[in-house]
Amino acid sequence: MKFGIASRPRHGCKYNGDTVLIKEFDSKVLISMIDGLGHGEFAAVASSRCKKCIEEHYESGFSEIFRNCDLELRKTNGVVMGMMFIDFEQSSITYAGVGNISARLLGTKPVHFISRDGIVGYRLPKIREYKHPYINGDTILLYSDGISSRVVKYSASMILKQDVQATADEILKLYGKDEDDATVIVAR
Repeated sequence: MKFGIASRPRHGCKYNGDTVLIKEFDSKVLISMIDGLGHGEFAAVASSRCKKCIEEHYESGFSEIFRNCDLELRKTNGVVMGMMFIDFEQSSITYAGVGNISARLLGTKPVHFISRDGIVGYRLPKIREYKHPYINGDTILLYSDGISSRVVKYSASMILKQDVQATADEILKLYGKDEDDATVIVAR
């Protein structure tokens, strides 16, 4: 699987509260998008702590990962996050998210995944997992709220054809909001 990641802090800030974790193991991939609440140093600290917690528990199920992160982040501003688990042997993709992380699967059977309302580290909802078939060549688009919702106007056929890094860079350039940290992952 190839990954394109484009990320930048809020205009004028040196700290980025968004972070990404991609873990490949066995015939599986875990992709995590983490957005620390607010922006600046406090958001960066929260997202960094969350990333470390996921790294320590990545082989646990989504509910367990979210629960561990929620406990770890209680004394921070919290985060919103989305996680995708691709199992190539089972030809499946599973998504779970809390807060305003957006996730789409483009390809044979397009899907727009839904994140639950809440904050990891403050108000964790019951985790809901969405499982769908994954076909080799399908493309994943995962992005923080620093990417405008207008990104849905970006051509799906272009996303499916272009290099993943070039696509992530272009989406950040065209749809990144100056007033927020912004991150996008494109994977195929």
